[in-house]
Amino acid sequence: MGGQGQNLGKRRIRDVRGLSAYRSRGTVGPRWLSRFGDATRQAERYRVGRVLLAGDAAHIHPPTGGQGLNLGVQDAFNLGWKLAAAVNGWAPEGLLDSYHAERHPVGARVLDNTRAQITLLGTDPGATALRELFGKLMDLEEVNRYVTGMITAVGVRYDFGEGHELLGRLPRWFGAAVG
Repeated sequence: MGGQGQNLGKRRIRDVRGLSAYRSRGTVGPRWLSRFGDATRQAERYRVGRVLLAGDAAHIHPPTGGQGLNLGVQDAFNLGWKLAAAVNGWAPEGLLDSYHAERHPVGARVLDNTRAQITLLGTDPGATALRELFGKLMDLEEVNRYVTGMITAVGVRYDFGEGHELLGRLPRWFGAAVG
């Protein structure tokens, strides 16, 4: 990086120090600083034979909205019980394949969402106009509910197709009394 990039880095460090002084009523030097760009990527397949990908191995994106950890935990939960079923011999044919079919579209939606958030963080006039528009849209209850569901993943639903005898029931290993 040449001179201008170094000056930009020094200016950002100065800005961070200014923020830390404001919040802590004194100057605190940063211990660690990080920058990120649009490193958004997603594996084409979450399963190839006996290899299954979850979390950051399956998808990676900037940390906007704090969605990465949730997405990885959801991948692990979706895959974990399916692996247990396969290992214990009670998995129906194709159960492990359903992992990709269910989780890949969810990952793609989160990646699109984080790309949009990165765009909204921009300083150009288009990003400013988008922020103003989204600010007004978020005043609408239906829009607010939709965006909240998208970011929190509460709105994730899977197409169960024809179903299976275990569909809608607690897993055998769950061990909780119901009723």
